[in-house]
Amino acid sequence: MSREIPLLERGSPVSQAGSFMKWFQRIFTWTAVVAASAFVWQSSVSSLDPNDDYGFAMTRTNPDPELIQMMPAEEIEKVLADHLDLFPRSKVPSLSRHLLALARQHRMDPAFILSVIQTESTFRVKVKSYAGAIGLMQLMPATASAMARRNGIPYKNSRSLHDPYTNLTLGVAYLAYLRDRYRGDSPYYQMAAYNLGPARLNELRAQKSFRPVGTKDYYLKIKKGMTRMRIYGAQAERREFAGV
Repeated sequence: MSREIPLLERGSPVSQAGSFMKWFQRIFTWTAVVAASAFVWQSSVSSLDPNDDYGFAMTRTNPDPELIQMMPAEEIEKVLADHLDLFPRSKVPSLSRHLLALARQHRMDPAFILSVIQTESTFRVKVKSYAGAIGLMQLMPATASAMARRNGIPYKNSRSLHDPYTNLTLGVAYLAYLRDRYRGDSPYYQMAAYNLGPARLNELRAQKSFRPVGTKDYYLKIKKGMTRMRIYGAQAERREFAGV
């Protein structure tokens, strides 16, 4: 005579194990859904992140730059306060806000702009190169004049470039112009054009033997500089805490 196998009683070890497995499966499924959603959200955000090509990803077609994480004005202020040469410290907060406003206007990462300044002039407001480039962003007077006409920016003459507000305004406008001119090319060409001038770069590109050397170093220096600018505030705080 066959004996009926009894149903598992609630609370038995086997029953508890089965319940645990069902609970674990539900938690695992829920976690996977949340992770997938987070990945999709993060992917959509990263597509707007200027880190991808350090300053050129934020085009005019992108959403409000307020949605994109930027260096705050106080972090920009720390960089400028520590590095600006021959500029009144009392005006640094105002210049920091000006730089941030330009970054938002042109959809650029402030860390990118700061890195260009570091590479071009090491934050020397009055510096003039042997080639005639002037100020923080080392603009040639002819380039500055062209950008002023193109963008309706007040500009008198080359002496105006010693004013850091004017220099930044025209310099960032020039970076935006090069971004648009070389759209679709590697960001290297946009920075090489800033370094050499578009006409000279185009001449070199037409040569089959062209191999970037100096301009590639310039490009990589700006890229590395962006990372340093983004973490500059935290580094400064650590130095202050350590008494350095």
